[in-house]
Amino acid sequence: WDYANVCTRCHTHPKTPFLPSVHDKYKFNYEERKMKVHPVAKFYNEDNMDQKLEKVKDRAKEVSQSEKTPLVIEDFKVKKGKLKFKKGTKPYNKKKKSFNYKK
Repeated sequence: WDYANVCTRCHTHPKTPFLPSVHDKYKFNYEERKMKVHPVAKFYNEDNMDQKLEKVKDRAKEVSQSEKTPLVIEDFKVKKGKLKFKKGTKPYNKKKKSFNYKK
């Protein structure tokens, strides 16, 4: 529900290659970028209808899992043009099928 935080987390990740120092177009402003995102209205179905922004006040009383226990933030290096993640820094473990939360 905290879309601004979620989007900002990725767009301003310390290791993102899209830095404002590279080009001004990479400066991140959530409100500005939100207007350029695909037309989200057509992607709602009956399973995710409660996630519409119009219902944000109803859902504001709920505490999300990521607020209780935030996920770890990925840490990686670029090696030979490929991302190499440090062990234990991915938010989801595919083998164990479990989430990695901050301690």
